[in-house]
Amino acid sequence: MYDPVCNYLKEQGYDVRGEVKDCDIAAYKDDVLLVVELKKAFNLKLVYQAIDRQSFAQRVYVGISRDKLKMRDASYKGMVKLLKKLDIGLLTVAMDSPIKTVQEIVTPLEDIKSKNHRKKKSVKTEFDNRSKDLNKGGSTKTKIITAYKEKAIEMLCILEHKDVVTYGELKDMGYDPKMQGILSKNFYDWFIKIDKKTYALNENGVEALKDKQYKELVDYYRDKLVKKI
Repeated sequence: MYDPVCNYLKEQGYDVRGEVKDCDIAAYKDDVLLVVELKKAFNLKLVYQAIDRQSFAQRVYVGISRDKLKMRDASYKGMVKLLKKLDIGLLTVAMDSPIKTVQEIVTPLEDIKSKNHRKKKSVKTEFDNRSKDLNKGGSTKTKIITAYKEKAIEMLCILEHKDVVTYGELKDMGYDPKMQGILSKNFYDWFIKIDKKTYALNENGVEALKDKQYKELVDYYRDKLVKKI
């Protein structure tokens, strides 16, 4: 359901990312954060998730598959009534149709004043530090490419080009000092320490550059590095 909802929000003028800090979809327009939680069918867990998102997002929706709904049943009417009461939006996705259209059944009446400012800030930071939307919101079996991993992939490309790099060289190239921490922590075991503040790629890093999962980002950062140099 991610792609239809993502496209629907983009048509409304939102910038969209999937799987941002546990949110299936995070979208921004005019500095307003909209969150969508996706499920194939409506249940109380989905409602609880949406209520939690209301603590930091101005607009919260749930997105469910249309083919799981029986719109004339009392249960459907009760669901709509509950969401209106909680001021949670409802999007239905026609997964039973080849077009997979999205219909907005319930629209939140007003923007919520967020209370969890720390969470709101962390979502914004993660959102802004991703150059591409590579995660499918609502997926449970795929690995998420976080902003941190994206920076580590950028470091792979830097070391692919330079063979070895020092902290001083990264600074001279205009990179954020936080990039040094990616090398020293070596969270993904992609780098090897040559001597103090000097690093190179290890075999795992070389293989990561060939990983199909990272291809789009590797191509992006290779091109960015060429333009930078």
